[in-house]
Amino acid sequence: MQNMTTSAVLHPQDSPIGGPVAPSFRSDPHASPTPQNIAARAATEALLLARRRTFLQDQLDMVSQQQRALACAAASHHVLERHPDAAVLIFAVKDGRVNRLANVLDGAGRYLPAHRTGEWADAVAAELHQESAGAFAAIEGVEAAGTTLRVNILTVVTGVGHLLSEQPDHQPRHAAFDRTVA
Repeated sequence: MQNMTTSAVLHPQDSPIGGPVAPSFRSDPHASPTPQNIAARAATEALLLARRRTFLQDQLDMVSQQQRALACAAASHHVLERHPDAAVLIFAVKDGRVNRLANVLDGAGRYLPAHRTGEWADAVAAELHQESAGAFAAIEGVEAAGTTLRVNILTVVTGVGHLLSEQPDHQPRHAAFDRTVA
């Protein structure tokens, strides 16, 4: 078998469509799989895969954060439909369970009647239950303190405006996906 492969590389046969054809997997005599070559390739591939994994995790975190912001904005929008003077939503976790909507405050800090209707509250509650309130703290207009989440309605709704108007034209490129293996 070795002689036939070496022979094919050293003396390529003519192709029916014209010209010599050499097997590409044996066209480079220095590409033989020695333990050193395998180890070097594995180290290079490990670094490449680590960069890709980091990039993909960053993308996943960004999308998750956008989903949290949109859920808070949807909750805020729904409350504004019922209470145009609402300023703050407060979600709270009590006894290990998320209160769907604990309080709504107006601009003067007065309590408004809170009615949980719609899927928006379920989305925020599910995120709170899975991630705890701290995951929301990075959203502009959201304060997380222990098991309580305060959502500034105007800031959160304004903050997601660009997410609702963007139409991505292409997939983003990243250096981690450029494959340069020596």
